[in-house]
Formats: sequence, structure tokens, C-alpha cells
Amino acid sequence: VYECAKYLLDVLEPFADRKAESYIILKKRVDNMGYQRFAELYKDITISSSVRDKITFIIRLRLLWEKNKDRLFQLLMFFCVLVAVVALIAFVCQMLLGDVPFLRVFFNNFRIIGTENLYRK
Repeated sequence: VYECAKYLLDVLEPFADRKAESYIILKKRVDNMGYQRFAELYKDITISSSVRDKITFIIRLRLLWEKNKDRLFQLLMFFCVLVAVVALIAFVCQMLLGDVPFLRVFFNNFRIIGTENLYRK
């Protein structure tokens, strides 16, 4: 096993400057006489030589969408129903009362309180 690992180090020597994971693992294990079985050598080579694709932000969003699309749809549906209910309440208030009471929050109605004029000229 040791001789086979040394031979693999010789094969991977041209890739040493690229910081190849296979070369680094083999170098450390050969220096420490760390291989006792071929299964260990095989495991180190297959793990470090597997192709790893970079996961970009767009791919992560797509994976997140695929994983949670049912929950996101339910959340979107809940907000749509909530907005529809608020719009229906505003419409009914407008028809019955002439204005929408909860929209008064957005207007400054405190210019005159009783006999006091708070509006500065």
C-alpha cells in the first residue's frame, strides 16, 4: 500500500503547485506511514478527486424555491386573502359611513381641537 501511495504521489507531482487536495492528503499520509490497507488509500483518492460544482446565488435561490414552494405559495395566498379582507372592510365602511375610519391615521386632523387652533400661520 505504501509503494502504491508513493507511485500516486509521483503521478500527482505536477499538480502540487495547484494545491490539489489529492496530493496534499497523500503527501501527509505517506510521510506519516499512515496507510495500512488499500481501502484507506482508495477512500482518500475518491473523496478528494470528486468533482464539486460551485453553487451560485441563483442556484441556491432555485433550490430554496423548489424545497419550499408549497409553503411560499401558502404564505402568498394568506397575504392575498388578508389584503382582500381589508379592502372589503374599507369598501363597506366607505359605503356605510362615508369614509374609512382606519385611514384617518394617515391624515393630520389635529389642526383645531375645540376652540384652540393648533395651526401656525
